[in-house]
Amino acid sequence: MDLDDVNLEPGELPAATLEELRSNLRKSIDNLPGGMGTMALAEATNAARKSMLDEAKSSWVRFRPIKLSEGDLVLVNRPKSDWLQELYRVDKAVQKKDLEGAKIGAYFSVVDRVDPEEKDWRRVILKKIRKDEWQVISDTGESILANINENGVEGLWAVWGSKYRAAMRIHFDQAMDDARKRRDDHQATEDALDVSPKRKKIRDENVMHLKKQARVMKQKATTVEGKSFEVGDVVQYNLADVDCTKVDSKVLTYVIVEKRGAGNLFRLANSAGVLKDLIYQCYLTHQPNATRKLLNLEKAFEGWKGMPVLPTRQIASIQSIYGGQGKSKEKCGCRKGKCNTKQCKCHSSNRRCNSSCHGGQANKNCLNCTDIPMAFEMCPVIDEGE
Repeated sequence: MDLDDVNLEPGELPAATLEELRSNLRKSIDNLPGGMGTMALAEATNAARKSMLDEAKSSWVRFRPIKLSEGDLVLVNRPKSDWLQELYRVDKAVQKKDLEGAKIGAYFSVVDRVDPEEKDWRRVILKKIRKDEWQVISDTGESILANINENGVEGLWAVWGSKYRAAMRIHFDQAMDDARKRRDDHQATEDALDVSPKRKKIRDENVMHLKKQARVMKQKATTVEGKSFEVGDVVQYNLADVDCTKVDSKVLTYVIVEKRGAGNLFRLANSAGVLKDLIYQCYLTHQPNATRKLLNLEKAFEGWKGMPVLPTRQIASIQSIYGGQGKSKEKCGCRKGKCNTKQCKCHSSNRRCNSSCHGGQANKNCLNCTDIPMAFEMCPVIDEGE
């Protein structure tokens, strides 16, 4: 039995590894107990071949760096993590053709072993320093281990696959574990140097008390007088300065129409529509003396599922008598009219006239801006008795 009939993808296993497998398989066949029948011998040989091949293929799967979390990215960029940094800079499974096309000064994170008979591989960095010469650098980037030419019997091209090869997932995992250990050792050293036992005890006690205080504050934030808000309650939600004009109200009044999550997330609605975002209870102000009927919120409470879902700024603009934040595109051109009929765009939109209306000129007859002190100059009030 041999491995010649095994189908492998091109480049999946290097030639040196296949030869090693064949040699190990022959040794396994020689060590089989004598007197076995032909069928038993064939089954034992096939089992040995499959086991070795599966082990080799699982070990030689080409590895491309995986996506890391923010915490692991910090590890990669820490000092003495040069091998990991170069691995992620290249961001692909390194092959021989990548080395052949590399320019002077290029770096590649690979693994090597001094003796082809050894099973353990070490992480190294290959750096091209001349046209046909490479430097072998330690994985931490602290020392130069050797120089190797590209050509020759012992050249890089000849020993690629037996002494040098692309990194595997196991090497990446080991590198990450080493980086974590260096980080923990560094932190432990700093803590040992900076904190005395007495101070450490005080700090631990403070942390415990802070956590206890945080739990109490969180409990208070999610309840009002020991009770959580309920569906149907009237609440107010503060507006950011960018969501309303300077003369608009800084709060919007809503009714709670749905309770979500663990009971402290609420969906809100008013006559303008349903608020797009779910709001935590700690950002709401309860209005115990207000009723839905009094504030015209009964229709919103009963029919909120058929209402439009809108962001905060849009709801603020709809309820604003001045058109909301930003310059309104709609303006009336009533140069002589009173702006008190539906022919006036501002009046029909339930919006006050402003300095952009009336063709940019003063309209002494306008009755739609008398409540806006800032607009007196453009829209002077006419005394009916004059």
